[in-house]
Amino acid sequence: MRFLNALWMSFYSRHLYREVFEQWRGIGLVFIFILSLIQAIVATSQIDAQIDIFVRDYAPALVSQLPQLTIHDGLASTPEPKPYDILEPQTSKRLALINTSLEQTPKDLGDTPLFIGKTSFVLTNPGKEAQTFEFSKARNIVIEQIGVFRVLKFISDWGAILFFPILLTFQTLVFMLEVLFFSLFALISFRTSPVKATYASMLRLTAVALTPATLFSLILTVFLPPDAISSFTYVLLAVGYITYAVYVAKNPEKDLTRGD
Repeated sequence: MRFLNALWMSFYSRHLYREVFEQWRGIGLVFIFILSLIQAIVATSQIDAQIDIFVRDYAPALVSQLPQLTIHDGLASTPEPKPYDILEPQTSKRLALINTSLEQTPKDLGDTPLFIGKTSFVLTNPGKEAQTFEFSKARNIVIEQIGVFRVLKFISDWGAILFFPILLTFQTLVFMLEVLFFSLFALISFRTSPVKATYASMLRLTAVALTPATLFSLILTVFLPPDAISSFTYVLLAVGYITYAVYVAKNPEKDLTRGD
């Protein structure tokens, strides 16, 4: 329960930071995991919502343009040996070109991201070298519209369960790296203090001090577009609260009855 209370008390409580510094043990792995868990839940819900919107509103118009694609013994074919343009429904920008009568990438492909030919498919990215993947190892594959819809429906239904462990692992690793990085600032700030501090105590103090910046950014992502959230704001809050946490830990004689 104390770890959960620490989430909201980290915004204001000097007593919490003193307790973290003096009484908590280890590097704060449990607290790091709890905060990472919250971030992963929010990220998963946002991704799942975007997938649902894509499958419901966008995918039907896109998938309906796909011809049946058969790959047999390394050679691709479509019902008719003609080019099929797969267009973005709203802008009519060409997203893919399927032409199994060609073995080489056409020179007029332009900025089309995907080309599927007779023996391979090619991924292009502006400013980067095109990547070619041969069909030589494919023996008998049939791609139909109904199959693509089923895959998309499966991802829409089970995407949250599939993505959550990955996002949780990613968020935990990223937050641990942030704690390691900002703990160096805490250590430097503690150099002139007569109070002895272990590196483990600096790590857990930093983890808790990063909580306000992390939760504030998390709340903003729910209501604002991602590009509206400044990294500078996060760093400013993080450094401010770490400075505050270090000050509290360095001055145990200060009155802690106010502001808790």
